[in-house]
This record gives sequence, structure tokens and C-alpha cells, in this order.
Amino acid sequence: MTKIMSDVGKTTKQLAQDAARKIAKEPFEVLKTAGRQVSGMEAGEPASQETSQTSEPQGPKPEERALSQKIKEKDARLIQALETEIKEIREKKERQEEEEKIQVAQDAQKEEQPKTLVEPVAKKGRKLFGFGQKGQAEKLQTRVEKPIPPSG
Repeated sequence: MTKIMSDVGKTTKQLAQDAARKIAKEPFEVLKTAGRQVSGMEAGEPASQETSQTSEPQGPKPEERALSQKIKEKDARLIQALETEIKEIREKKERQEEEEKIQVAQDAQKEEQPKTLVEPVAKKGRKLFGFGQKGQAEKLQTRVEKPIPPSG
């Protein structure tokens, strides 16, 4: 009766937390009552078979051992894969740092070298034909006779 009175002031959240704690402390209690509910036995009837099964601690079954072995193997493979991935990431990071150091050194060398100035190139002069004796001689050499149209 006192337990009921103390539970009245609690919120549903607190009640749910209490129930979760009870289940965590005694996980097989739920299974004991579930068997009775399913089989339809009364609380007063003896449950000799249930008590004999739960009182004898049994070792892990072969199926459970095989399953746990598979899980361990899978976990080992995953751990190994993660370790190799970490190793690759470290190597990649080291290579990247080396490349950055080389790049910085190259940039420093470029800055130290004096910059060569490129002198502008003068444009070529245009030849003007027709002035002077030289121009007159070239004009005569390239002269072409024009055909005369037929008169008629």
C-alpha cells in the first residue's frame, strides 16, 4: 500500500524509468511471468519444469559458440580494415605535407631569382615603294603587261 501511495506523486517518466531499472536488474523475471501467462498456469500450481531448467546453469550452446566465433572474426576483419585505412590516411597526409614543403621551397627559389626584364621589340618598318631609285627599279621588275581588250 505504501508503494502505491509513493507512486501517486511520480510522473509517467519517473515510473517508466523505475520499470526500466527493474527490468535491467532482473531481466529473466519478465520471462518467468511470461511463460505462466502463455501456458495459462495459475500462480498456485507448481512449476517444477521451469525451475529445474532455470536453476541449472548451462554452457553456451554450439550454435551460440559458432555465432560468437563468426562475430569475433567479423569484428577482427573490420578492425583490420579500419587500421589499414588509418595507415593509408596517415601516409597520404605525410605525402601531402612533403609536397607542400617542396612547393614552398620552389616558391622561395623563384622569389630569390632576379626577374629578367624583356625589352620591347621594335616594329619592322614598312617599305614604301615608288620613292627613290631603288623603289623605281623594283617597280620596273614587278611590272606586268596588261592585255589589250579586242576591239570590235
